[in-house]
Amino acid sequence: MENLSRLENGQLVQATPLDMCCEFGEAKNNGSCSNTNVKDYVRNENDCDGSDWDEEPICLCESHSVGHKLYIEND
Repeated sequence: MENLSRLENGQLVQATPLDMCCEFGEAKNNGSCSNTNVKDYVRNENDCDGSDWDEEPICLCESHSVGHKLYIEND
């Protein structure tokens, strides 16, 4: 079964799969790391920008996750 996405006009089109990649520096450096071997971590204060995303986990590769706590959904 293929993945489909619905456009605003109701038309179904083939969805483009998105790879999760490291979000290190995304807000400040426009995505400075493209590593796709990532895990979810709790955002540190310097990862927050005052937006609604501040309570969501941040996706980081092993080298950029130093100092971050692994995100566990029911924690």
